[in-house]
Amino acid sequence: AAIFLDTRVPQLGRGGVAPPELELTIAVAASVAADLDRRGIGVGLYGNGSVGGRPLALDPSSAPGALTGVLELLARASPYGPRAFADLLLEESRRLARGTTGVVVVADLPPATLLALDELRRRHMAVTVVLVATDEAPTLPPAGLVEGCFVTRFHDDWAERDHLDLAL
Repeated sequence: AAIFLDTRVPQLGRGGVAPPELELTIAVAASVAADLDRRGIGVGLYGNGSVGGRPLALDPSSAPGALTGVLELLARASPYGPRAFADLLLEESRRLARGTTGVVVVADLPPATLLALDELRRRHMAVTVVLVATDEAPTLPPAGLVEGCFVTRFHDDWAERDHLDLAL
């Protein structure tokens, strides 16, 4: 599975380098990676952020230590990088092995991202969206665009909670 992380949460433009919404989005991506690894599914990571000036990218692998690599990248991720998220989705998905599942972790779904998801659907790539909702009425993908969509809501006290709920 390839996790695609959009590090440009809407709140980033309002000041502050790492708003709590970004931290939660990264934590959700880490949780998804850990769950996939626990299930014996190889995992990789692609994001529109960067680590030390380099792209946030690690090809999917089931090798020992693959999860550690993903978690280390997430821990060091900066939200700033050279590519728009929709471009990243289209470019990196072309390089993936046939049958790789995409898990898209985002805080919002702007039109460009929805268009990229539609292109992935036309390429027959199975994609699940995990939306970290920061608005009362988040934009959800249209029916049939993705295999599944899970939503978790941002709460100011998210870091103190024992668990976060995902809703279909």
